[in-house]
Amino acid sequence: MECEFTVNQRVACVDDQWVWGNDGDSHGLIVPKLNHTYTVRWLGIVRFIPEGPLPAVLLEEIVNPQIVFNGVVMEFPFYHGRFRPLQERQTSIEVFQTIRRRVSGLEPVS
Repeated sequence: MECEFTVNQRVACVDDQWVWGNDGDSHGLIVPKLNHTYTVRWLGIVRFIPEGPLPAVLLEEIVNPQIVFNGVVMEFPFYHGRFRPLQERQTSIEVFQTIRRRVSGLEPVS
């Protein structure tokens, strides 16, 4: 299983059903929230969990303290499958300026 994200890529959380609950309080972690957007700051493969190697990410907007997890000191990463790439649209202001000119009668409709 490969992580298709890149560092600095914007992603949206699509699954915030954490094993310990949605607030993360039982582990003292801040966790991503459903439909919120984040920026990938690290990606890699987490190999020391019972489920086996899994692609994971760390996020710019969430920085948790280092913890000891299965004998490894680390910032707890999030499984990449809980996110999808954010589809950012690049809409040019020129589209709106053209509409405005047409509405105000400054430009003929073609």
